[in-house]
Amino acid sequence: MKAFLIKNLLVLVIGVAAVLALALPGPGVALKQLQLIPGLIVVIFLCQGLGIDARRFKDLRAYAALLMWGGLIAFVAAPALAAAAMYLLAWSPDDRLGFLLMCSMGPTLVSGVVIANQAGGEREGATLLTIALNLVAVVTIPFTLALLVGGSVQVDSWALLNKLLVLVLLPAVLGQVVRWRWPARVEAAKAVVKYLPVALLGCIIYLALSERAAHLAAISLQQVVLLALPALAVHYLLAGLCYTGARGLLRAPRARATAAAVVCSQKTLPVAIAVWSTEFAAAYPLALIAPIVFHLSQIYGDGLLAAWWARRQARREGLTEVAA
Repeated sequence: MKAFLIKNLLVLVIGVAAVLALALPGPGVALKQLQLIPGLIVVIFLCQGLGIDARRFKDLRAYAALLMWGGLIAFVAAPALAAAAMYLLAWSPDDRLGFLLMCSMGPTLVSGVVIANQAGGEREGATLLTIALNLVAVVTIPFTLALLVGGSVQVDSWALLNKLLVLVLLPAVLGQVVRWRWPARVEAAKAVVKYLPVALLGCIIYLALSERAAHLAAISLQQVVLLALPALAVHYLLAGLCYTGARGLLRAPRARATAAAVVCSQKTLPVAIAVWSTEFAAAYPLALIAPIVFHLSQIYGDGLLAAWWARRQARREGLTEVAA
């Protein structure tokens, strides 16, 4: 039971936040008026900075081409596929904005590395791609969103860039500094560093959705499915393109290409929530639904595929040893 709860903690927290927003919206509305969300975002990314040790990456030259390829997949191919989906699907303005927002994000900050490792991917490469591409995403997100939704939604790219620097990048850098300066203390608090961001994400979702409890209650299963299927299609198109390019064009080892395919096709929820809550929540209160559905779809889909891929790789390696 404990293992199940830990594995599905984020899903459970999101579910609890949504149920509370429906059942007890009053406290959430009152707390939101205290402008707590920016502070919660800062604490989340402070913990993210505490949780990853970037000092062990010394030979970046070996990953230079893969980093460039991963950047093209994450920040060019993903928004392009999202824009193409908009022409094919009759979504509400909230769902359109939420989907475009999620496809503009960088990789997931933790789960991508874990799932890549489960699939037999190179852990070091997965971690490096995650860190590097999220640093790049801080700069690309404002301008990608301005390009994708600027015709229908006003996006001040420079103001959004400043917010991301203050709310996301600076706390993460501060967390790294604290980790380097006091590694033993950070290690002693690793449980807090790991689970506090999940709890705070739930708080943000609760505060943000409480004002729109009536709209939230009107969401149908059909709407969720119609968001999940395109999310999975975009996600796995990105994964296939990344893996094929890494193997065919870059001649990357299979484990490194696997890590890149998992990481570069996934999209992070915390940054999406940070951008949505500060820029779009007032005008598009339910745009958060699409990022949540996208995130859960990719995590569960990749979790299932990772186990299958690892077994496939093990069988292939076993056959190779027998043939040798």
